[in-house]
Amino acid sequence: KKNDQVTIESIFQEIYNEWHHSTPLSYRKQKILSLINLLYIELSRSLEKDQNEALSSSVYYRQIKALEKLIDQHFKTVKSAATYAEMLHITPRHLNRLVSESIGKTTTRLIGERVVLEAKRILFYSDDTIARISEELGFNDPAYFSRLFKKYTGLSPYEFAKRYRARNHHH
Repeated sequence: KKNDQVTIESIFQEIYNEWHHSTPLSYRKQKILSLINLLYIELSRSLEKDQNEALSSSVYYRQIKALEKLIDQHFKTVKSAATYAEMLHITPRHLNRLVSESIGKTTTRLIGERVVLEAKRILFYSDDTIARISEELGFNDPAYFSRLFKKYTGLSPYEFAKRYRARNHHH
């Protein structure tokens, strides 16, 4: 972006210099025409880069929306970033680049946060055991679910329930 501008300014400067040079115009005409040609090429290139960035960000936007929708529908059964990539017909590597450039997170983190959001909702509204909730969210291992929950919230599901359920059930 910045170097495009520098390049373009320096071509303008050179055209200006040639125009104001002391040799007869007939000698300078060819060089000036070449510089104008070069200017056209550089401006076109710069514009195309801008358009590509705009295009890819709108494609990214659509794909991120599609990913969020898929995670919403499947987070209880599908926890794997690679599987979501497959559903979107892109490579896991491309999906991760997409997510990190758009949102600044990994795909795995996005899935984890969605799971934890639902876990909080269930913990808040129900009296289910941690094991039952863990199972409902598609985990075979309640201990793994608890570690994941603590990683994202700083509290174990039990601590979260103790802190927020109590408050909730006094109403």
